[in-house]
This record gives sequence, structure tokens and C-alpha cells, in this order.
Amino acid sequence: MKEIRRTGKFDLELEITASRSKSIPTIFGQANTIKEQLKAYSYLQGLDVSIQLTKPEFQVKIDRRKAFDLGISPQEIATTLKTMVGGTVATKYKDGAYYYPVRVVMNEKEIRSKADLQNIYFETSKGAKIPLITVADVVKTVGPVQIDRKNQDRVITVTANVAGITVGEATNRIKQQLKNIELPAGYRMHYGGSSQMLADNMQQMLIILLFALFLGYAVMVLYFESFLKPLIIIIRIPLSLAGISYALYITGTPVCVTALIGIIMLTGMEINNGVLLLTFIDELRAQGKEITEAIKEAAIVRLRPIFITDINSLFGLLPLALVLGDGTEMLKPMSIVVIGGLLFGLLLVFIFIPVFI
Repeated sequence: MKEIRRTGKFDLELEITASRSKSIPTIFGQANTIKEQLKAYSYLQGLDVSIQLTKPEFQVKIDRRKAFDLGISPQEIATTLKTMVGGTVATKYKDGAYYYPVRVVMNEKEIRSKADLQNIYFETSKGAKIPLITVADVVKTVGPVQIDRKNQDRVITVTANVAGITVGEATNRIKQQLKNIELPAGYRMHYGGSSQMLADNMQQMLIILLFALFLGYAVMVLYFESFLKPLIIIIRIPLSLAGISYALYITGTPVCVTALIGIIMLTGMEINNGVLLLTFIDELRAQGKEITEAIKEAAIVRLRPIFITDINSLFGLLPLALVLGDGTEMLKPMSIVVIGGLLFGLLLVFIFIPVFI
């Protein structure tokens, strides 16, 4: 379910990250190679790379040996070029209560071509002035429109949407396909987008489910003053997964975050049914009846209220399962899980609990 916690714009986002020392064209090459491999999968639509190398630019490639021989460092060249082309704030001018930055920059009319850039002069340690072309080559090329970073590393993302299968299934297939890919040293590959969202939210929902089971068990221990009876009710809940799995299978619904929310809802319903039956059995036992007789009478008496309560819940969830209203698609997996679990739970509450008492 993408609406719970969105971590990306696409179903699949494969992030290729590298340190700042790696050039963008090199990282782009790795991302483009992976993109070409993923074209073989028909269920991936709109394959793309997050950046495009289409911005025209000049790259200054310094000959370090020549620069040092002439008594000028590459850092001085870079700093001077930055100041003359992009400008540098040298100081601030105060006028009343306001401070105005004073930017030192070369007149842009004096840099109109590659030749103008090559003829920018630098002063060596000996006081001589040399043009840039003496110690560097100015190359016309193209670069990225933008540079994305994640955790201080450069990142380029291969993006796609999934059609025909679930995001989880598509991610697993792609992981199998790319598990043997060898990236150069310093490169890393991470999965983001809806696949990351699904994994993160599924983990959180599982933690919530376990916490709900623990709290339910703790409350029932205090109520029954017994560790065994609450355990019988709690153990019955995982057995309902058989009904849940079958319901998801016959409807072709994938396991997702809303399905786990449905399991949490089902947990409360199943605990209520178990408590309702066990409480009446204990009351009959307190009246002096034998265990077998108490179980039979409790099952007969409690069948109607439990059955009616579950049927009401089933009919209440049926419109969501059939997607009869706008926006109900998001809640369809939850309703299917609860319906399948309740139907199977009706058998468990009157078979599993009496057998294990």
C-alpha cells in the first residue's frame, strides 16, 4: 500500500551510489548498464535513469606536472577560475543596519567562448603570467543537469513502475537477476521506492502484531489467572493463517501492509471469541459440571452469539472486499484477510479450544 509511507515516486527505484571522488559519467554508465539488463522484463514499464547528461559545459583538465613546473598549484587554478567565472564573495559592505555581499567576478562579456576561457591568465610563484591553455586543456562536453546525493554520496537511480505482478514479486525477481552483478570498487546498489516502503512497513506491522499478541496474552493471564488458557487462545490465532492464505490465494490478492492490518484486527476478534467460549466453560465447571459436559453445553450456547457476531463483521467488510466504493481498493486486502480468518476461525474456536482444554 503506497499511501501508508511513501518513500519514492516509482514502484522500483534502484539506487547506484558512489563516493564524491567518482565521476558522474562513470556512475551514469553503471546505471545505464543495469537499465539495459532490466529491459528484458516486460512487467517493468517506463524504465528510466534519474539524470540525463545533456547539459553543455566546459571541463578544464589540468596538466599537474606542467602546473607544478611553472610554480602554480591546481588548487590555485580552480580557485581563480571559480572567482572569475562564478564569482566569490570577498567581503560585506555595511550600510546602516544592512550588510551587502561584495562579489568579485569577471565581466561576463569578456568570457563568451572557449578561447576566452583558455586565455584567462594566472600568476606563477615567480610573478610571471601564463594563460590557462599553457597548463590545462579546455574540453567541450556535456554533463548532468543536476547531481543527486544521499548520505554525502553521489547517487543515480534507475526507476520503473510495475504492471501485471506485485511490487514485491518484481523486486524478488530483479534481485535474483542482479545478484551476480559485479560493481566496481566503491559502488553500492540499494533498492528504494515502493519496494523499500513495502519492506519497511511490513517490518513495522509485524512488530505491532507481535506487540498486540503479547498485550492480549498479558490481559488474558490477569483475567483467567492462568498461563495455559490464554496460550490456547493465542496459539489458535496463527492457525487462522490457513484461512487467510486461502482467501488471498483465491482472490489473487498480494500480501501487503493493509493485509497485516487485517491480521491485527482479526487478532482482537479471535481473542474475543475465545474468551467468550472459555469464560462460559469456566462458569459451567464452577457449577460442578464435568469438563466434557461443560464444553458441549458451552459450545451449543455460545455458537449463536459468536456466529452472529462474525457474520455481521463479514457482511460489514464485504463491500470493501468487492470494491463497491471509491477509494476502497486500498482496504481490499484488509477485508479479505479478516473474512478468510473469521470463516476459518469459526471452525477453530469450536474445535481447537475444546480439544486442548
